[in-house]
Amino acid sequence: MTQDMLADRAGLSASLVQKLEGDFRRSVRISTLSALARVLKVPVSVLLGDEPSEGSALPGGQPVKARVSGGTLRAWRRSRGWDVPDMARRLRRAAGGGQMPVHDALVRMIHRWESGRGGITERYELLYAAALEIEPDMLRNGPARQIAQEGPNSSTRSAQDFVLSTQGMAGLMPYLDELSTDSAETRERAYDRFVELLFRWSNTMKRRELLRILGWAASAVAAKPIYDGLNADDQARVAQMLETHSRVDAAIIDHIESVLWRLIRQDDALGAQATLDTVLAQRNLSRLILPECPSHLKPRLLSLFSNYSLQAGWLLYDLIDFDGANYYYEHARTTAHEAENSELGALVLCTMSHLATWRGQPRVGIDYAVAAQAWAAQAHEPRLRAYAADVAARAFALTGQQAACMRELGIAEANLTAPRNEPEQSRMYFYTHGQFAGTKSRCLLQLGDVKGAIKAGEESLASVEPSFVRNLAFTKLFLGNAYTAAQEIDEAASLIGEAAVLAAQNRSARLLESLRSARQELNPWLRSAAVRRLDEQLRACRLN
Repeated sequence: MTQDMLADRAGLSASLVQKLEGDFRRSVRISTLSALARVLKVPVSVLLGDEPSEGSALPGGQPVKARVSGGTLRAWRRSRGWDVPDMARRLRRAAGGGQMPVHDALVRMIHRWESGRGGITERYELLYAAALEIEPDMLRNGPARQIAQEGPNSSTRSAQDFVLSTQGMAGLMPYLDELSTDSAETRERAYDRFVELLFRWSNTMKRRELLRILGWAASAVAAKPIYDGLNADDQARVAQMLETHSRVDAAIIDHIESVLWRLIRQDDALGAQATLDTVLAQRNLSRLILPECPSHLKPRLLSLFSNYSLQAGWLLYDLIDFDGANYYYEHARTTAHEAENSELGALVLCTMSHLATWRGQPRVGIDYAVAAQAWAAQAHEPRLRAYAADVAARAFALTGQQAACMRELGIAEANLTAPRNEPEQSRMYFYTHGQFAGTKSRCLLQLGDVKGAIKAGEESLASVEPSFVRNLAFTKLFLGNAYTAAQEIDEAASLIGEAAVLAAQNRSARLLESLRSARQELNPWLRSAAVRRLDEQLRACRLN
């Protein structure tokens, strides 16, 4: 086959093929190698040439020059969430069946490269790039020369000396646009890509400077809300964590944990819109320091990351972003199990059941509730077992299974009144008798027991904690629905109006949707004085 024929079939220029045949070790794109390998019907690894197995010299005895540092290789691997065996498997896959060391030998080679005890050769650089799905130049140098205005000694420059060029900033704009979207899931994926871009920019820098850049990415760009609502001392603490997160200790975890509890209570009063950005930023902060966490603290930090994922899912659920909520719930469930935290895993499954039932998928809700009960049975928190039965009762009620629903309500009530020895800051703080009575009221109304629903709803209203603004609003709203079913319109309109006042404070999208639905149920009595007063109240609250 002539050079012209090869170029034509591979879709390349003849001059490029000629240059590659003259000096195949020049910089070459993986896409170019793939095109040539396809035409020649050989693996890419054949074009790269044989590699000395675990040796430190090229075939001609030329010493290997380590153009990619071990720390950079390790950081690339970790940026994908791969362990060393994963990296080895992906390298073998990238080789396309070409000659490679056995798996265990390749794992040892990777460990040696990453520790700096041996230099990686060009063939493996190209295989790394193929496995990472990046261009070789990104692995070796990163886009620093394209994005930053560097001097000849850029590898030793301080992070604060780097200035992004106009061209580089233009390249960042698509990431920044995605970071400002309404979808939390899209923002998180954009954040991951944005941090990876900054890492590529900084991979010629020393490790300490790299951490500074990643800290800046997490705080100043993607996670500005980390500082929202924090006093000066807390802000200084966060800044220190971002810059020195290689020294993760219990005090740092204590701090991130304390912020979580403040955010949870703020949501109770002010709603999801007031806290979502800060929750996501703190979640990213937890994720940022996970790779550097000592092994004895890892389960605790994993549980904290799971808790932040759980809270993010809950907030998105309350904002009626159900797919986004499920995305974070899945993260929360996976991480809770990784931390071997059965209690947290059970709670996540409860919230997933709650979400499925609310979406009109009660049978899926039952599946999640049964799984939650299995894990809750291993826990020592009666309120968790009660809540698992509570979400099961809601799902059974929606499917019309009265006996199953009443059985679960009985289990919930028995566990709720059982003696408990919970930590001071229990994630089950919200589940009280008032919450249970509210669930019972709604279940009875769905099962057609209007009088029982009103009685349970009045019990819930008498005992619900006023600081739980959203819960109090839902209690009034569901009780109003029960009075509507009983055709006691004056009482129904009054309760729905009181719920509207609370909704104007909390701004829960889920609450507002339920409020509109409750008002529609009153349409048969549209001309009544009570409904007219309610409509005036809704207009005054700007909720009509």
